[in-house]
Amino acid sequence: MRTLLIMVSTGLILSFGIKVVNAAEYKYKVDGIVCEKCVKDIESSLSNLKGVNEVNVSLEKGKVSVKAESKEVSSQNLAKVIEDIAEGKFKVKEITQKIHVEGMTCEGCVIAVKSALSKIEGVKNTEVSLKDKEAEVSYDPKKVKISQLLEAINKIAYRASLPE
Repeated sequence: MRTLLIMVSTGLILSFGIKVVNAAEYKYKVDGIVCEKCVKDIESSLSNLKGVNEVNVSLEKGKVSVKAESKEVSSQNLAKVIEDIAEGKFKVKEITQKIHVEGMTCEGCVIAVKSALSKIEGVKNTEVSLKDKEAEVSYDPKKVKISQLLEAINKIAYRASLPE
């Protein structure tokens, strides 16, 4: 909890407690989204979960984007919820998630992280940003667990963590 101090024109200082929300964004490529009812079913199922702040579903692209408190939910738990809707009507084909990477100092580091992640069977795409100190990884959740991605980065002497 952080404290916000507000100076009022009378010189009185007011103090309020503000909860800082740590949100992560999870993106999914989902088969089976064919109509507006599908969109509403996914939105309502995910929106009701503790820690979920925002849900966007694209009927045209078959994609779902979720912003959630990273300490409350995980990418793979959200994928399971999507697949459990309507008795398995929806299939999550791909998850895209950001991973925070500490210790990168140059483009060689970026190449090393990208290479380590790309070697994992089931990783479909990897973008690494030195400036933002993060990797955005798209992977098949049936073949890859998030722990494998973190471990691959940590093995090459960087510190990987999920966004807080």
